[in-house]
Amino acid sequence: MNTILITGSNRGLGLGFVKAYLAKGDKVIATCRNPQAAIELQELAKSNPNLSILPLDVTSDESLQTLVSTLAINKLEVLVNNVGVNSRSVNADASKTRKLKNIDRNIMLEMFNVNAVSPLMVTKYLLPLLEVGKGTIINISTQRASFNDPDPSEDPNYGYCSSKVALNMFTNELAKEITSLGIKTFAVHPGGVKTDMNAQYGEIQPQTAAENIIKIAENLTVDDSGKFFNFDGKLFPL
Repeated sequence: MNTILITGSNRGLGLGFVKAYLAKGDKVIATCRNPQAAIELQELAKSNPNLSILPLDVTSDESLQTLVSTLAINKLEVLVNNVGVNSRSVNADASKTRKLKNIDRNIMLEMFNVNAVSPLMVTKYLLPLLEVGKGTIINISTQRASFNDPDPSEDPNYGYCSSKVALNMFTNELAKEITSLGIKTFAVHPGGVKTDMNAQYGEIQPQTAAENIIKIAENLTVDDSGKFFNFDGKLFPL
């Protein structure tokens, strides 16, 4: 039985990861900002002794320190950095991240903090728990982080796309530091997942998307660390 920690587990892809790992018989630590409001997670926990739910605000070092001190584990096999925001998540006026004349500095910085800096900080605090020679760090990215985005017809999305590019680069740089420990990390485009983040427009159910990514993680070696993959396991062009 492996131990998995997932950020942003209360809905969408994060909740899909929770269900997928529980189905494999793993121990899952699901984190989110407000566990009491995570109704579906709470219901899952009632019938799954392998599921524990803990509060975490990924943008807060204090919250991360509290999480680490609360964890009753001495090793972790997988860390899923799933938390992310797009223009819909941070502000009702999407033009403030999509139209140059309306760009808002504070909203841009918030998106970079959540989508890029926070996964790096989560990794910083939890790396000592990741099992040497076995640990895996999964960073959820997007095809919009590629200069070869297959859907160039979409409007500009300065905050979301650029912050996910930064996440991909952080993943690449992290690999340089942790590969010697036998810990692998990769970024992945999960596909068009049917979640609130993309207004339920996706065609892939969250648990299916999570299962696709888990298969990729299980088949990679440390030589694949730092790379950016598509949900089908193929390298995604940067």
